[in-house]
Amino acid sequence: VYIWDCSAAGNLLLNFNNFAQRRDNDNPNAGITEVPFSESIQLAACAANELLPSSPELPADLFTSCLTSPIDIALRFHIMNNQLPNNITADMVMQLPGDLKDRRTPLGELNWIFTAITDTIAWTSFSRELFTRLYRSDLLVASLFRNFLLAERIMKNYKCTPHTSPSLPPTNTHPLWASWDLAVDACIRQMPELL
Repeated sequence: VYIWDCSAAGNLLLNFNNFAQRRDNDNPNAGITEVPFSESIQLAACAANELLPSSPELPADLFTSCLTSPIDIALRFHIMNNQLPNNITADMVMQLPGDLKDRRTPLGELNWIFTAITDTIAWTSFSRELFTRLYRSDLLVASLFRNFLLAERIMKNYKCTPHTSPSLPPTNTHPLWASWDLAVDACIRQMPELL
């Protein structure tokens, strides 16, 4: 798995694919006793002609942050794009209590909802073969691609188009994102009681 988090990351993805194809053609064992290099998984933050967003409200490594801490970034994104109720501050939202792995906590429940929604978006958008390869063969790869769907949604708001290899159809406008927004909003409205 390769992650390209830089401006013009699409160039790296394309050049890597060319390199991998040449390497596989030169290696007689590719596909027989070794996994072909061209089957490497890549995630690129933006297209070849795009620059990464720079905003003081966002982390400098927005793409990587989406991949590694999606709930935190999703909450930040929601705060930046929606009016908070009068009795709730951004600092309160960023202190959502709980443990990501414990569904009995607010943070854990939100993480569980995120996983269910992103898996469903992928299931309804990708071919069965691609879904199985990315979401059912390795837990780390599945987590990265769940989080990639969020990264695509957020990065496209900042005029960046994340790319992958294997190529995926766009999911940033999938109707299920409305369910995610509703879950985040419901969680935020409970913040005074939760804290």
